[in-house]
Amino acid sequence: MNKILYAFIVLMTFTSCAKSYYIQGSSNISNLDGRKLYLKGGSADTLITIDSCDVVHGEFAFRGTLDSVQIVQVYMDDMNLQFPIVLEEGNIYLKLDNTQLNVSGTPLNDKLNTFWKKFTQLRNQYVEIDHEEGAAL
Repeated sequence: MNKILYAFIVLMTFTSCAKSYYIQGSSNISNLDGRKLYLKGGSADTLITIDSCDVVHGEFAFRGTLDSVQIVQVYMDDMNLQFPIVLEEGNIYLKLDNTQLNVSGTPLNDKLNTFWKKFTQLRNQYVEIDHEEGAAL
């Protein structure tokens, strides 16, 4: 009886140490409904599918365990949605919108979202300046 109790305690100790993530997402992009999304990470030359889910009525969710923090991206089939996510322990909220992409819920993702918004503003300003330059010529 004691061996079973010790084995159960050891098992509970190891399972409680596992870090888990939960990405809850929503989208108002109509062509995502009914499609499968993939969470991919790894190095630049070899991407590994970490998780997948279906989009149902604009809602989707990824969940699993992780051993280290990493940068991942969401793909629809083989098309990259061009938005990085920091895969870390906790609840992550992802909003895919026609006008913007938003990720929040964990400290690193909040910082990434702040950076991404500023980057997008600068990129849009650059495009506007380039357009004005072309019109002036």
